[in-house]
Amino acid sequence: MKHPTPLLLSLPVLLLACRSADKDEEAEITDSGDTPEETAEPETNTPPTVDEIVLTPDPATTQDVVTANATVNDADGDAVTLDYVWFVNSQVIDDVGNELSGEIHFEKGDAITVSVTPHDGEEYGPSLSAGPITISNSPPSSPGISISDAGDLIGLIDVPSEDLDGDPITYAFEWAVDGSAYTDTETTTEVDDTVPYADTDGAQKWTLTVTPHDGEESGPSATTSLILEARSCAFQFDSDTSVLWVNSDQFGIGQQDFTLEFWIDPGSEIGDWGTIFRTSEGSSQVMRVTVGTDDAKTMNVDTVLSQSAGYCEEPNDGPDASIPRDGEWHHVAIVRSGPVLYTYLNGVLSSTGDLTWSGCSCGTSDTPCIAENGPGLFGQTAPAGVAIGPMRFSQSVDYNSDFEPATNWTIDSHSIAQWNTDQCFDGTTLPDAAGGNNHGTDPTGITAVAGP
Repeated sequence: MKHPTPLLLSLPVLLLACRSADKDEEAEITDSGDTPEETAEPETNTPPTVDEIVLTPDPATTQDVVTANATVNDADGDAVTLDYVWFVNSQVIDDVGNELSGEIHFEKGDAITVSVTPHDGEEYGPSLSAGPITISNSPPSSPGISISDAGDLIGLIDVPSEDLDGDPITYAFEWAVDGSAYTDTETTTEVDDTVPYADTDGAQKWTLTVTPHDGEESGPSATTSLILEARSCAFQFDSDTSVLWVNSDQFGIGQQDFTLEFWIDPGSEIGDWGTIFRTSEGSSQVMRVTVGTDDAKTMNVDTVLSQSAGYCEEPNDGPDASIPRDGEWHHVAIVRSGPVLYTYLNGVLSSTGDLTWSGCSCGTSDTPCIAENGPGLFGQTAPAGVAIGPMRFSQSVDYNSDFEPATNWTIDSHSIAQWNTDQCFDGTTLPDAAGGNNHGTDPTGITAVAGP
C-alpha cells in the first residue's frame, strides 16, 4: 500500500523553512554587533553652578566701580557664561556685565545686590545672589589754604574741599603759635578763622590747620605756616567818640623844642574836624593835633599850641599838611624849633608856621609853652575810620631837612613817649616803649589794626 506522495514531499520543505528561520535569527543577532544587555545609554548634561560671589570693594563709595567676582563649576567641563542682573534699592539694573559704576548708577546710602546665572551652552544653572552692600559716605577732600597777614591773620580757603556725595562742607580752623595752641580766635568768613593783629608779634611762627567735615566724617586736614616779620602796630577810631586815655606825667615840657611824629591812615569817612591827640585834657597850655575835611580825596592835619585865651598857630590858620585818602599809610612829623613850627609829610617839608604872634605868651617869651602834665588822650573827637600807627614824642629837634620816615626809633634821653613800636596795642593797653609810664588805658571804641 503507498502512502500518498504529497505528505512525503512536505517534510523537507518544513525542515528547510525551520532552518531558514533559525539562520535569519542568527544573522540578525550578528548584525547588531551586541546583545540587548550591552546597548549604551545616551549621555545626560549637568547644568553649571555658581558656588560663590564676592562683591568688591566692600565697603564701597560713589567713586567706586563695584565688581561681582563669581566662582563657577561645571561637572562636564563645559565653558560657562554668566548673566548678571544688578539691583539698586531693588530696582533692576541690567546689561552692565560684572561691574556697576557708582558714577552712573548709585549714590551714598544705596543698597547694592547682584544675581548671577550660569549657562554652559545647553542649559542654565541655578542663580545665586550676593549682597546687599550699602554705599558708604565719601569724606571731603583736603582744601587748599593760606594765611593772609595784612593786619589780622586770616585763614583763607583758596581751593574748597570737594565732596563726591554733594554734601555741604564746613571747616574747623586750629591755630598754633610757636608750637602752642592759640584759641582766642575771631570770625571773619569762617568760624575761628582770624587771629587779631594785637595778639601777634614779630618772629613768631603761626601754624594753621584746617579740617573739612561733611556732616558725617572729616576729610584730610591741610596745614600751612608762616613766620611773621617785625610787626608794625596801629589802632583805629571806630567812631567820633572813641578815646584812649594816656597816663601822662612828662608832657609838660614848657617852651622846649620837640618832635611829634606819627603814621596815619585817614580812612575814607568824612567827618567834622576833631582831635586825634592832645598832651593834656582841659588845659590851655597844650598841644593839639587835629584832622578833618569835607573833601572825599584828602584829610588835612592842623597843629594847635594853645596858650591862655589865645591859640598860637602858623599864620593864616591854614592846614599843616593835606593827606590823600588813598588807602595808604602816611607819615607826619611836627617839629618845633624855637618860634618856628615845621610840618613834614612823608619826609618832605609841607609847611612852616611862625609861633611868635599876638595873643601868645608863656612867661617872658612870646612863644607858647606846653606846661601841664595832665592826662593826654587819643581821640574823643576824632573822625571815625582814622588809624594811628607808630608814634613818638621827643624833646628835641629831630629833623631840619627832608628825611626818610621810619616806623621805629631809638630810645634816648630825649624820648618822652613812644607807642605802637616794640609792643602793640592789645585792645586794652597801649604800652609806652620809652619807659615814661605814658601808657594808654581805658580805651573806648578803639580797635587794634595793622600798621604801615
